[in-house]
Amino acid sequence: RAHKKQGQSKLKALTTREKQGKGTQNTVEKAVQTTENQLESTQEIGKKARTK
Repeated sequence: RAHKKQGQSKLKALTTREKQGKGTQNTVEKAVQTTENQLESTQEIGKKARTK
């Protein structure tokens, strides 16, 4: 019986780690997207400044 419980706690630890990993990945993806958006808006501003 004790053996079974150990296996379950290991599984729980794995799923928790996976969730944490996904959270980190989402944060990184959001950061990348924000940076890309900032770059795009900077380029737009640059284009407008040149046309004046």
